[in-house]
Amino acid sequence: MTKERMIPWYQAPKIIWSTEQYQAEGIEPPPYDFIIIGGGIAGASSAYELANAGFRTLLLEAEAEVASRGSGNLQGMLYLKLSPHTEVQNELLISGLHYVRQLLQKLTADSLLKKGEDWDDCGLLQLTRSEKEGEKQQQLAELYPPSLLKWVDQAEAIQLAGVPLTAGGLYFPTSGWISPPAFVEALLKSVDTERLCGKVVTSINRLQREEISARNSSVAGADDSGHLATLDALDEACPLWEVRCEDGSTFRSKGVILAMAEGVATLEPCRHLPFTVVRGQTTTINRDNPLKMVISGEGYIAPAKGVGLKRSTFGATFRRHEAGGYLTDEEHRENIAMLEKSSPELATDLGLSSKMDDTALQQLALEGRAATRASAMGSMPIVGPIANRERFMADFAAIRADAKAIPKIPIPWERGLYLTTAHGSRGMISAPISAVLLRDYIIGEFCIEPSMESRMELLPKSESCSYVQLSQALREALHPNRFYYHALRFNQSLD
Repeated sequence: MTKERMIPWYQAPKIIWSTEQYQAEGIEPPPYDFIIIGGGIAGASSAYELANAGFRTLLLEAEAEVASRGSGNLQGMLYLKLSPHTEVQNELLISGLHYVRQLLQKLTADSLLKKGEDWDDCGLLQLTRSEKEGEKQQQLAELYPPSLLKWVDQAEAIQLAGVPLTAGGLYFPTSGWISPPAFVEALLKSVDTERLCGKVVTSINRLQREEISARNSSVAGADDSGHLATLDALDEACPLWEVRCEDGSTFRSKGVILAMAEGVATLEPCRHLPFTVVRGQTTTINRDNPLKMVISGEGYIAPAKGVGLKRSTFGATFRRHEAGGYLTDEEHRENIAMLEKSSPELATDLGLSSKMDDTALQQLALEGRAATRASAMGSMPIVGPIANRERFMADFAAIRADAKAIPKIPIPWERGLYLTTAHGSRGMISAPISAVLLRDYIIGEFCIEPSMESRMELLPKSESCSYVQLSQALREALHPNRFYYHALRFNQSLD
């Protein structure tokens, strides 16, 4: 392992997941190793990685079907919004693009996806919207190889796209689009994971020694009071979680993964996490378009999707602190206006104009989706294990006075609880690789200069698992505990 800064609260608790260990502690093992809450891209990716690593998983989704909220768009971009000045974010997006392409190719080879129908690496053009942005794009083109991105002028962009465009920009030859619902379904079908829809989770609770003892008073090894002699070890090494749903059903597992976007803040261990919630509406028209690749400018539009009936999808609006679930003509107009800024001719070919009257707009019978997406501080997802807020803020309060005064004490982990959330508009790229990071936290080893042999010993089904290298700096930038340290370091409150 390379020598990197190893701050304790940016690591993960060491947990014994084996059924044998639970039995040795006198506790009946729960039916699931992990319960994943949330059936979008983040949740499905987590179920995929953990099931492939040999864990028994249950996925709970609040809606009637998986991929019903932010992961339910007809098409989603593989969008890399890179910057010359955000190294760790660039690492996440570039690594994420490479990894999701591997997944798409594997799922296609397994006949679970069809290239051209469910996804396409047709390329993506990120158009220049200002002189300043153009300068940044050319800086990026100097930093990265042309196999990832290259800067093209307006004439070359038009030739690549197959339609008139208002500007040149960055060309990503291996990017493209995915159908998020098809991708989610393929991930879940490819592994042995159980799913239950219509399950609105109302609480999660890590059972403490008194609760476990009351349920296990008849277990061999319990004393007269019903307490087990080894419950201290159980509390620390072998967590047991109970998940309660709105319909009264309960489920138990060794660990829980929260993959519910801003919904994680409805559950007690995470109520303090700061989210920015944004509504986005896409627009779909039942017409073909001649695009050869995805165009991203003020908004985006992808090549038409569908067999027989072709449908063109474009968007999306960006409205802070507004709810999803309904469509508005105002936002359809906004999407049309964004399309016109990228290619007025393409908008005209589709019979669209932001200036058409209400009657003409309604006659188009435009469809679409409106959902919310969540982001967090620094526009970075929240991925990893989390500590107990109250205990962390109390135990490490000395940092408020001196950032270097780090007490050498154990981290008060919420043992067995992990998050993958706040993926924002780039979840197609960030969520799958974040699931790999979660899996590596859980099995207790990161893939930093590993030997394949040592890794294979850790995984019951190692031939199905993937190996990626992510820097310590990136893991810290994603870690849930970053909010605690930031609040202490800058003497702020998380309440």
